[in-house]
Amino acid sequence: MNHLNKNYWFQFLIFTISSFAMIFLGIRIISYKLLTGENVLAFLILSMILGLISSGLYSMRYKTAGIIFIFSLLIGFYEMYQLFLGSNWDAKGDLAGLILLFSWSIIGLGIGLVAELCLFSFQKYYKAG
Repeated sequence: MNHLNKNYWFQFLIFTISSFAMIFLGIRIISYKLLTGENVLAFLILSMILGLISSGLYSMRYKTAGIIFIFSLLIGFYEMYQLFLGSNWDAKGDLAGLILLFSWSIIGLGIGLVAELCLFSFQKYYKAG
């Protein structure tokens, strides 16, 4: 295994485990919801998707997009926790918090890829000129 491949798997595992722990912490401990096996499996799959996106950006060397994506996830987790701590909703609070997390992750991925495209165009323009 080369150095990039080892770091890819390391980042994937660390990101997947940490995002699963943060989702589990938010749903189970902060909002006091009981979780079924299906919920835990869905959170694990979501964490793996987030880990794949993060490590995929790293492996393609899209550093700017990766940083913006991770920053947007941190904002998403903050918003999710803030909603859990301040909501009086009985059944819909956890769903609204997860929708906030999804929204921020999609926004961060989109902005990161646009920023990476602008950076690529800028570098190409100044290399050619």
